[in-house]
Amino acid sequence: MEMSRSSTPRRQGRTSSRTSCSGSNQEPSQGYDETFEPDLDRKYVCPVCLAAFRDAIQTKCGHRFCKTCLKGVVGTRRFAKCPVDNTWFDAVTDVFDDNAVRREVLSLRVKCHNMDHGCQWAEELRDLQDHLQNCDYVLVDCEHRCGSQFPKCDIANHSESCPKRLKQCQYCSEHIIHTEMTKHQLLHCMQFPVNCTACGETGILRINIADHVDVVYGGCPYTKVPCKFQSVGCHYQGPRKNISEHYQEAVDSHLALLSTYLNLQETRLQLQVEELEDSREACSRLADLAKQQHRLIEEQQLVVRSQLDHVQFLESTTFNGKLLWKVPIPEDHSQTLVSPSFYTACPGYKFSVQLELDGYQDVGEIYTSVFVILEEGCYDNQLIFPVDATCHITIYNQHKESRDHVHTSIKCNSVTRASSPGGSNENTKRGRLRLMKKDDLLSSQFLLDNALSVLINVDLDCCPHACIA
Repeated sequence: MEMSRSSTPRRQGRTSSRTSCSGSNQEPSQGYDETFEPDLDRKYVCPVCLAAFRDAIQTKCGHRFCKTCLKGVVGTRRFAKCPVDNTWFDAVTDVFDDNAVRREVLSLRVKCHNMDHGCQWAEELRDLQDHLQNCDYVLVDCEHRCGSQFPKCDIANHSESCPKRLKQCQYCSEHIIHTEMTKHQLLHCMQFPVNCTACGETGILRINIADHVDVVYGGCPYTKVPCKFQSVGCHYQGPRKNISEHYQEAVDSHLALLSTYLNLQETRLQLQVEELEDSREACSRLADLAKQQHRLIEEQQLVVRSQLDHVQFLESTTFNGKLLWKVPIPEDHSQTLVSPSFYTACPGYKFSVQLELDGYQDVGEIYTSVFVILEEGCYDNQLIFPVDATCHITIYNQHKESRDHVHTSIKCNSVTRASSPGGSNENTKRGRLRLMKKDDLLSSQFLLDNALSVLINVDLDCCPHACIA
């Protein structure tokens, strides 16, 4: 028994049933709700969704349903009643795929969804989805967002008539929406020809209107311009075409204004000259004062420098005839090392000690030499020369487990006053050529942090410090 499509009961809302024929990402919720040609036979109608079977299945009682429709009826239960005759069935063992009916349904002839828009396609249901993906009659939205919908094949026609299509302005070449072109040209287009509202001249580009009515450089005869003598007091302002007449009529008044202005400027200039002269005198006085201050500062700096030199001399020099000399040893071990100078008293004689690492050679052995030097001192004018003294030198053994120090004494008899440019001469130099072997001196027991520790003590054989030479 056949039943026409129009007489078959339908569920409300056809949108949800029009899904893919061969499957999609989302499982369809009911059968095929399509326009069949001829009308759908009743034997292909699902009794649950009242649409054509989608993935038809059959229960043991012989009734057919859409797979998703029966699943919705059964839910999560194992046993359920048939929606047609209420026969109980096992949802696992009593339900079968009806492949024959599935093939028959997919072979039915259907019309395109876009038949109301002019599509004449009518083929088998299995080909519907492929056709819909390429159908030229599917509705599309206007790319210019005018709100219109139309078949895809009418895009070209709509683009020519769309009220929101872009159109090139004939004056400025800018692309403007068609419905706003008139507004653009009348209000905004800078290349649109307009009329001067003052003189009525036509054909002036909007971009040039500002230049046309400019007070200084414009050409509009009705633009109000000020008199060029405004800066000296003329308050006239009128149309540009009348300004020449004003100049002719106001010659006397302009001359009077210029005379007054020049007199005023002369008075101001005289005041400024007087102020400038006062400023020059003040600057001259300040310059003289600055020179005086600079001279005083230089004098004070000399005094301070002299005091600092004297303090440094006192801090770096001993006045008791003793000196503890920390002797750093150079890498080449061949230099002559000279100690800092020291005084025997205040006032007293000025001495220093000279250590020559390679001072003397004898049969393949190298000996270190030591010399005591009487230097030119700042108190020599208060002392008696020649002088007799004894210099005691101790080289400390700096090894913790041994304290065998090296001692030597050098007699300095009849040492004359130092007078050479270097502060000493050979007559003021006394010493010992073979103090000790160089290798012994530079051994680990005398060196600590690569330096010797030497104590120097000068004893005078008399006390002539208070005597005048």
